[in-house]
Formats: sequence, C-alpha cells, structure tokens
Amino acid sequence: MVMKLFPIVFIATMAVASSANADMATYTCVRNFYVAVNGINASGRGTQAFPWATMQYANDHGGLTGGDCVHVKAGIYDVGKVNHHSVLLTKGGNKNTSTGLIAWIGDPNLATHLMSSSCSSQDIIEIEANYTVIDGFDINASGTVGDAIGGSGHHVEIINNAIHDAGGAGIGLTFADYYSILGNVVYGNASTNPNHESGISIYEPHAISGFTPSLSDDTAQFHIMIKNNIVHDNMEGPAIEGDHTDGDGIILDDWLDTQNPPYSPYPYHGLVQSNLCYNNGGAGIVAYSSQNIKIANNTAYNNWQDTQNPGTWRGELTNSSSHDIKWINNIGIAIVGSGVLSNNTAVLEGVEPPASDANVTWTHNITFDGTVGDASANFGTPTASSEFANFLRNNMAGVDPMLAPPQPNPGSPATGAGQATPVTPPVSLNGSPMATPPDIGAY
Repeated sequence: MVMKLFPIVFIATMAVASSANADMATYTCVRNFYVAVNGINASGRGTQAFPWATMQYANDHGGLTGGDCVHVKAGIYDVGKVNHHSVLLTKGGNKNTSTGLIAWIGDPNLATHLMSSSCSSQDIIEIEANYTVIDGFDINASGTVGDAIGGSGHHVEIINNAIHDAGGAGIGLTFADYYSILGNVVYGNASTNPNHESGISIYEPHAISGFTPSLSDDTAQFHIMIKNNIVHDNMEGPAIEGDHTDGDGIILDDWLDTQNPPYSPYPYHGLVQSNLCYNNGGAGIVAYSSQNIKIANNTAYNNWQDTQNPGTWRGELTNSSSHDIKWINNIGIAIVGSGVLSNNTAVLEGVEPPASDANVTWTHNITFDGTVGDASANFGTPTASSEFANFLRNNMAGVDPMLAPPQPNPGSPATGAGQATPVTPPVSLNGSPMATPPDIGAY
C-alpha cells in the first residue's frame, strides 16, 4: 500500500518547521528576567547581564507577576528535584490578557534544553500556577516515569515546544480550565508510567470555582484548544505490565467526570484542530467519556501499533462513550495487520452503557485502509446501522486521500473538499491559512 512509504525522516523535519513557524504567542513582556547556565541564584540578579541559574529560583524568589517574561537562555539544564518535581511553578499571572500572563521562554530554535538526571518519578515541569505560558523549550524527560509537563493550574498555554521521552504523558493537564496547547511536537512518551498515559492528555477538566468569565478571551466559545501539534510515537512500553490501554496521540479523557468527585461534567467546549498524529500505540485522537468537543482538520495515520493493548475498538479517530462531539474534515488512515491489529479501522464510534453517543456527527471526513471502497469504520452503538448509513452519506468513506504523507498530492480528493470549521479558515501545519473551503486534513 502506498501509505507504507510514510517518510519518517521527512516528518521529523516538518516537526521542527511546524514548531518554528507556529506564531501563536499571546503574551506581552512588560518586564524581562533571565536565567542562564552560567547564572547565579542570588537576590538582585535576574537581568540579562546578571542572570539567575535556575527556573526554580526565578519562580520562588523573583517576585514574578502578570506581564513578566523569564527568558531561559540556550543550554542544557539538569533541573534536579524540588518538592518532588523538577520545576514546580507556583507563581502565576493575574488575568487572561497579554500583559496578565507569566511567560517562560526558551531561546530560538529550541536551543534551551530541560532534562533531569535525578527525577525518576516526577514531572519535569509541574504547573500549579495560573495564567502561565511555556514557550519554546526542548524538554527531554528521559529517565522519569512522570509527565514532561503536568499540572492543574488554569489558563495555561503550552506553545512551540519539543516534548519527548517521558515515561508518562508528554503533556498531561488535569482538573482545571482554559488550556491552549499549540504548535508543539510531542513524541516518544508514555513508555513506563503504570497509570497508562498518552502524548497529549486533558483529563477531567473542571470549571474554575468562584471564577466569573468577563474578559473576551474567557467568554470565547472554546476554553480548551489543541491546535497545530505533531504527535507521534507515543506508546506504552514493555515496562508496563499487563494489558495496555492508552499510548494515544491526543486523548480528551473523561470530561464527563465519571471517575472522581465532584462528578461534575465539564460545561464548556473544546477544539482539536489541525494536528498530525501518527505511529502512536493507541488512537490518533480519542474522545473518551467526554462531551462538547469539535475535532476538525486533523490527520491520523498508522496508529494503534501496541499489540499489548487487547482492545478491539481501534479507530484512528475514536469516539468512545462520548456525546455531542463533531468530527469535521479529518483524515483517518488505518494500517490493518494481523492478530489484534486486524481490528484497526479509520473511524470508531462505540458506547458502553449507560453512556450515550447522542449528537455525534461525522461530516467531510476521509477514511481509508488501503482498500478502495472499504469504509474502514466500526460503529459499536445501539443505532449502528443508521449511524453507518449516515456516515456513508456525509463522508468520503473508502476513498484514497492521495497523500505523500503527510500532505496531499496534487489532485487529492482532500483538496478544497472540506466545510467551514470552528476556526475558519484553519491554519495548515505548513503555517499558512487554508483556502475557503478548506482542505480535509491537517495540511
């Protein structure tokens, strides 16, 4: 099959390009502070001429507030362990405006490298502060079974980073609201954490207690946005005993809040748009026990590679026990193998009672598994026959998208075949706005 020619070296090149051209910064620096490998942690420092030595000192003693930017200069930072985390961010900004955020900024071209040789079980960056931005770092979390970036602060932006080799999630945010994950390359994560992690995970988001949205950015439709990321080769490894369950590229996990008190479903909306997910152990993109999400203009290819996951619901684009989910303009390409991999499909919609899949729609998606005419769709729902009939009417099922992965070849049926999306036109992963109507897929 032509898809097996997927050029991984080319994808790696595109990953760097995507991070470099994803102009997504929303902050303005009112005050600037500096950290450098040759800095010294002492009061009265933090200037460009006399920088601090660590991010932790800047957080703990820098007197940071909204509008402050901490520039972490090029070099390798072995961030160690502080309060059971490598970098524990507790000082945040004060409002969701360009001058209300605290931004931590790496040097251009991902020249600022964070790693930890002594943090075997915790996150590299733990964000417990609100109104916080992480922009432009290379985070090599090798050696930890924690997440590369984790935390439960609200109003968190993670943009333009390379995030890799964590035993846990690449990005794992929980229990809060207002997340923007934009323009990152996330790979090689989830290999050793027994809690079953993925590349990008938003788990049980909650409305902020006592917070009344009033600013325009707070009252916008989408509180959670995952856009223009490249997410690949995240997979549970042999160190995780027993059956595997995750290793997904992107997972929207239990937004219905069924697993932990206060059992309060997340009331707002999320957007997953223009992401490329490939070679992951689980799904490319999965909405699990969630609601109120639009998933548009993504490309998912050759996922579900983990044979230690015995599940038979194996969709590149997976809607599992979730309702009010809109799937628009996505490409799902399944590679079907032997054994459990024989269940790989481009699309899966399944529901486990008493959950519901009401108001799940699939429109203008392309599904392909190498056989023209095979819809490559699995509907495990009480209304499977009508769901499948609707799917055949509203999508290009079993149509070769003619990719020179990951982008469409000239004449591809994906070109100009999409419909208007929540962000119109979406921004392609090559950095340019798509035409109207947009293409199908991430490019």
